[in-house]
Amino acid sequence: MKKLYSLFIGIDTYHPDSKITPLDGCRNDVAAMKDFLTGTYAKAFDLAPSLTLINQDATYQNICKFMGPDHLAKAGKDDVVLLYYSGHGTQENAAPEFEALDPTGVQEAIVCYDSGLPGKYSLSDKEIRVLLRQIQQQGAHLLTIFDCCHSGT
Repeated sequence: MKKLYSLFIGIDTYHPDSKITPLDGCRNDVAAMKDFLTGTYAKAFDLAPSLTLINQDATYQNICKFMGPDHLAKAGKDDVVLLYYSGHGTQENAAPEFEALDPTGVQEAIVCYDSGLPGKYSLSDKEIRVLLRQIQQQGAHLLTIFDCCHSGT
């Protein structure tokens, strides 16, 4: 039976020193999606342990870690991977090296719990692409859902 790996990220409140406006409902969105997944697909897939990062657990480091080898990248050929994010999205100035990929000069990013703190960043669409590419190269099927602003790329 095919495995279904899932990573749910929901951020209502951000680090108090980041001055990022809190949201309301991201935790609820994650809970609803998890219920939907288990209620709808439990018989069709071997539901690998899902992982949930809520608020302070959804740091840049943790999101990268669990999108990679510590969780989602464990998926193999024909497994299914679901990445669900509910929180703030943003745009930021892109590095000059990316100008050919996005001539607007900006890139989209998801805002992590610790984004905006000294030395801490948002997770850019380019970084997400690199992390998810490994999963696809292993032959897994990938579904991403971003419930945030600037999720177009």
